[in-house]
Amino acid sequence: MQGEDVSRKWVEEESNSIGGKWREKIPKGWNMFSDHYKIARDMSQRQYAYLLSLPIVLHVPSAHTYIVHAGLLPHDPTRDPTHPRQPLSHVPSLSLNITGNEKDIQRLRVLQEQALLHDIPQNKDPWVKMNIRSVKKNNRVTKHSKIGTPWSEIWGAAMETCVGFGLEAWGDEYDLMGKKGKKSLPCRPSTVVYGHAASRGLDIKRWSIGTDTGCVYGRRLSALVLGSSSNLPSSLREADNFDDDISLQSLPYGDDGRGRIVSVKCH
Repeated sequence: MQGEDVSRKWVEEESNSIGGKWREKIPKGWNMFSDHYKIARDMSQRQYAYLLSLPIVLHVPSAHTYIVHAGLLPHDPTRDPTHPRQPLSHVPSLSLNITGNEKDIQRLRVLQEQALLHDIPQNKDPWVKMNIRSVKKNNRVTKHSKIGTPWSEIWGAAMETCVGFGLEAWGDEYDLMGKKGKKSLPCRPSTVVYGHAASRGLDIKRWSIGTDTGCVYGRRLSALVLGSSSNLPSSLREADNFDDDISLQSLPYGDDGRGRIVSVKCH
């Protein structure tokens, strides 16, 4: 019997043993001898060090965008969105006087976007950024797509409450309830681009874009393209173009920009 087969048999015996102490040493959610296990086992120290050096989330201030594997939360779900500890509930503090010009607004946006990453407990957890798909009724994050509320819906709802950094945001009379009774917050929206949700397919919302279209399962590979279309093949420079092998879909992006989803069939 080969070494891995012996180990697998031992794991099965220990797993079936009521008093097996081995199970206590395995982190919750780990699946021994899965594809991930085999990849990790074959990885060199240099490759491992390289992976550790990579960021889990990319923040692109100029586009007010986050790029992350699974997702992010706009607030700590265990507290009300208007709680003072929520980054979107208040205007970031600056040491300099604020005049309200566009340069100041951009600085405030970037500070608030950074606070979303640093001040929300769930967004500081690498497991969450690599696995989140939904938030359960008990406000806990889950990797299951059929349980709870998709995090992208929570993100979109929060971004829709942003009313900007007008002068009213600094006054004592600033009201967190809008004219129609909806909560409004002193913030501006930002966009999340993510994957990790092949079961939901191409998931385009106003402030989040899920691009996992299941290529690993033989479906499609999709990418978000921003900027000029001059780098695209001529057949894909029209606003919308579809066929079985390759397609292009236009969509609003950011404050007032446009983006394109390019999708190719995985053979």
